[in-house]
Amino acid sequence: MSRTLKESRLTTKNARLKLDLGQHWRSLDPSIHLGYRKGKRGGFWIVRYYLGAERYKQTTLAKADDLLPADGTEFLSFEQASRAAKDYVGRQIKERLAAVAGPLLTVEVAINEYLQMREIRENAIHGGSTGTKRDARSRLRKHVLSSDLARRLLLDLEVEHFVKWRQQLSGLAPQSIKRLINDLKAALNFAVRNHRKQVAADFERVVRDGLKIDEPNISQGRQQILTPDQLLKIIVSAAKIDKAQSLHGDLHRMVVVMAATGARFSQIRRMVVSSVQPERKRLMMPKSRKGANKAVQIYPISITQDVIECLFPVTKGRSPDEPLLEHWIRKQTGFGKWVNSARGAWKNPSEMDGEWKAIVADAGLPDGTIPYALRHTSIHRMITANMPIRTVAALHDNSVAMIEKNYTAFITDHIDQMAADIAVQLIYPDQSG
Repeated sequence: MSRTLKESRLTTKNARLKLDLGQHWRSLDPSIHLGYRKGKRGGFWIVRYYLGAERYKQTTLAKADDLLPADGTEFLSFEQASRAAKDYVGRQIKERLAAVAGPLLTVEVAINEYLQMREIRENAIHGGSTGTKRDARSRLRKHVLSSDLARRLLLDLEVEHFVKWRQQLSGLAPQSIKRLINDLKAALNFAVRNHRKQVAADFERVVRDGLKIDEPNISQGRQQILTPDQLLKIIVSAAKIDKAQSLHGDLHRMVVVMAATGARFSQIRRMVVSSVQPERKRLMMPKSRKGANKAVQIYPISITQDVIECLFPVTKGRSPDEPLLEHWIRKQTGFGKWVNSARGAWKNPSEMDGEWKAIVADAGLPDGTIPYALRHTSIHRMITANMPIRTVAALHDNSVAMIEKNYTAFITDHIDQMAADIAVQLIYPDQSG
């Protein structure tokens, strides 16, 4: 290190007023010095830190609060300048360490790497481009890659950057915001796994807190528990809309499986012909890709004979590893003109958005009823049938903690009813007095 630093009194305006014009220093720690450059019309805060070999790096932070009150941004008090100096040096050190591991990463680079990975994975699984990948790319390009957030270094990301970005999403529907945030989370978490040295130690916490989903805004579906009559109307209307639009039973089968299993769309679309086991009246459901790798990749769900019969046309004479549920993929041949191009597996829930709205209207259900209501209804039905919560969670590829968190009201109400049903009367009228 260099020779001993001659320290000056910088903590108050009055102390700085007595200093001569020029630079004055105070040590914040052995390698970081906060400086004050006094001029004729006020002063500036500066910082320098030790690089080694008698070398320092120095930069100006902001104006001192000599003439105007400190505002934490343009004019800083001594305490604010001290924090700003330490933050600046901390970022510089992190950037130097990250640079050793490769070019500094931005949010944009992280997203593009993630989308490239998804494209490679989907091509390997499905042999071609998928609607899932296109939807994610479209959402991220429109709402993230076009924003200031995209140019932020991963190293410098703070919760407030996400908060500012999310304020720009106020016009989006809650479910659209949820999908977008989940896409962005996945991209940033993918970056962490591949570039650990190029992100801050608290990066995962920043992402978690900054992209925490506001449950009251996105959990409306959890209140959409369908009655048995409403569920039947949905199935009947699905068949009706399917026939009216000449969809060859594809829409009807998808809705039937969603209602019968309570599984996520992303799971159902990955089912293959051999997933149907008619002799055992069950479906082998692929587990979701959420969370860590899972040892068991499929799990059984019991179904009724009517579901088996509904699926029979798409299992007869087909290869066991072909996608179970397919639909016609359409292409545009002119303005407002579409024709069936080829059959392929479902890729994304958005592919049935228009038909689902028609189903809801035909069934006379409230506007805003979402397909996920079928999953919530399935979970609710099992809870109220006295099925153990652990079993309910397993049959819906979820954790006990998540079931208890999201369906607490239903569980509590049902326990209260069960307790009331088994309560024993202990005092009879002829015992009184």
